[in-house]
Amino acid sequence: MKHWKEYFNDAIEALNKQQYAKSIDATTSCIKAGCTDNTIYEIRFNCYHFLGQYDKCIIECDKFLAGHESNYKVRQIRANCYYEKGNIKEAEDDLNRAILDGPSNGLAYSNRGALKGSQERYEEALIDFDKAESLGCDDMTLYRGRAMSNFELGNYLESKRDFDRYLLFDDQDVALIITAGEAECELKNYDAGIKLYDKAISLEPEIGEGYYRRMHANLDQKNYEIAQTDANIALKLNADYFPYEKDGKRVKITSIVIEETGKAGFNIMMNKNGIEDYFHEEDFDEDS
Repeated sequence: MKHWKEYFNDAIEALNKQQYAKSIDATTSCIKAGCTDNTIYEIRFNCYHFLGQYDKCIIECDKFLAGHESNYKVRQIRANCYYEKGNIKEAEDDLNRAILDGPSNGLAYSNRGALKGSQERYEEALIDFDKAESLGCDDMTLYRGRAMSNFELGNYLESKRDFDRYLLFDDQDVALIITAGEAECELKNYDAGIKLYDKAISLEPEIGEGYYRRMHANLDQKNYEIAQTDANIALKLNADYFPYEKDGKRVKITSIVIEETGKAGFNIMMNKNGIEDYFHEEDFDEDS
């Protein structure tokens, strides 16, 4: 049998090559060979974390922290595992301790802000995100989380700034691109909003959300023919975008007609079995 240090080096080499299963096997052999280096568990929890095996990752984090209790970086990893498992309290406890042991660690504040945002604690989340930025954190989790928190609070200008920054990191996040488009439209920047919806549709043309949001942006600009086209596509992809009840019962919509009504704005009529019903009516200001 090889000396445990050889297995240890094999494990590190495999980890660096992203050969996680091979690295885990090497760590197992290393432990059986009498490893006395507690950091063997660091290799193991990193492998399990990358593999998404969160229960096993937590077990290895526990073993590592037994000898490195104040290691805030490992607590952040364990917090992520708890969060992914839905153990929100345990995740927040680990992040609180990580901040206590590493008060200048901006990423821990950013992660805690993301956790609070996921629990609809938006104002608390913003405090953590701002603290993370003041500590020099330049992580896309920060910009994404703060953008979403500000959006939910109706702070559309602030959310727009962070949406723009996040999209420099990741311009393929369809859900966020659509929400960024909503923020632009709330600010009456319809052209910018439509451009974002166009991007979302180009990335995922089979998702109805982009068409539905673009429909509303075009309605706000009185582009009724374009809105009609998007309404038809959105309905075909997902009728749930147009929920409608009649006499207390859900009615399945089979077609949509958008009618211009002059200065009064527009009506959307939804049709089932030849019967037309007014589903939505919106008035525009005379100057719009």
